[in-house]
Parts: sequence; structure tokens; C-alpha cells
Amino acid sequence: WHAHAGSLRAEGPAGALIIEDPLNPLVYDEELILQVTDWWHADTRQQAAGLDQVDCQWIGDPQSVLHNGRGAVSCDTVSDWFACANGTLSELVVRRGRTYRLRIIHTGALSFFRLRNEGHTLTVVEADGTYVEPHVVDALELNAGQRYSVLLRADQPGGLDSYWVHTSTRFRAPVGGQAVL
Repeated sequence: WHAHAGSLRAEGPAGALIIEDPLNPLVYDEELILQVTDWWHADTRQQAAGLDQVDCQWIGDPQSVLHNGRGAVSCDTVSDWFACANGTLSELVVRRGRTYRLRIIHTGALSFFRLRNEGHTLTVVEADGTYVEPHVVDALELNAGQRYSVLLRADQPGGLDSYWVHTSTRFRAPVGGQAVL
């Protein structure tokens, strides 16, 4: 879910409301939730006031992409009202050899995103609450409000313990964000 009143959608009140399917046909070991959102560093009340003017002052493109509410943000660029998180990244903890259902939810306000996981393919198995024929992709594209379930197999051999999850804007000024898998 996400807010729709005034500028609240851009401020980030959102969450994952999961309704379990008793006939779930998917096979996986664990489930993880990844919410991605676009985020403006300016106070949304000021942005809303600009949008409401007769000569509409466009808010511009977002300055950050957040994963589960976290992202690498320069604390010098945020408004005084924001309690800066000092650039902490969201971490999705997985164990090698396990299969994860990753519920990806675009809780943002405006941006179209491209999401990819370094070193792993994603098997799309659900789109907006409807099971789909499994389809393997290197990247997933989502618009505001869209939801996907993908299966991710943590099967990469070798010495790497962490992989990047990259999400970037599409069709607008390039803005990106990362999480750690």
C-alpha cells in the first residue's frame, strides 16, 4: 500500500500488504520483500505548494532511489526536517544454495525503474497478484505501484559474499540506488 493524499505518496508512507494464497504453486525456501521508491530531498510540503500555484513549479526528478527506505544519500543535500540515515544501504540476507521468493514492490511516486541483481538472474513468477508462466530475466522494469514476485537462486560459486542490487530511473534524468544481496 502507499498513500495517495496530497504529497504523501512522495514522502514515503508505504508498506507491503501480503495476502497469502492458500493454493500457492511456487516452490522456494524463504521470502524477502524489497520495496523500491523514488525520493526527493526537498520538503514535500514546499514541492506541493509549488505544484499548486497557477504557474505550476515542477518539482523535478528525484534525487535518490531507496530500497526498503534506505539508500546512499549525501547528508548535505537533504532538508533540515529529514533525519539523515548517513547512507546506510538495505541488506537482503540470503544463504548460498537456497531459493528465495523476492517480492518487489514499487512504492514510489513518479519514476519508472529498471532493477537488476549483480550475478543473478530473476525468474518472474507473479505480476500484480497474478501468477505468470515463469520467465527468466536479467533485469526487471517497473512503474509506480507495480508488484512482482521473482525467484532468486543464491547459487553463485566463488568467494563473493555480497552482490549489488541496482535500481535506476528510466526515461528521465538518471538516478540510481543500491542495496546489498
